[in-house]
Amino acid sequence: MDAKIGAPTRAAEIRISIGHPVIDGDGHLVEAPATILDYVKQVAGPDVAARYNDAVRRPGFNKVRGAF
Repeated sequence: MDAKIGAPTRAAEIRISIGHPVIDGDGHLVEAPATILDYVKQVAGPDVAARYNDAVRRPGFNKVRGAF
């Protein structure tokens, strides 16, 4: 969706027309939060891992900057 206008972008229209999920592997955090949850727990502890898990499940997480 185009944030300025509120209309779907061409990319959004294409994704809708495909009819199945598109997996994007270019390194965005939002695409693989479950993959790094164990690592966060290991390096930062269970409290931070719980906060991370809660944050990535919030609607619009991929649009949030500074979620922690």
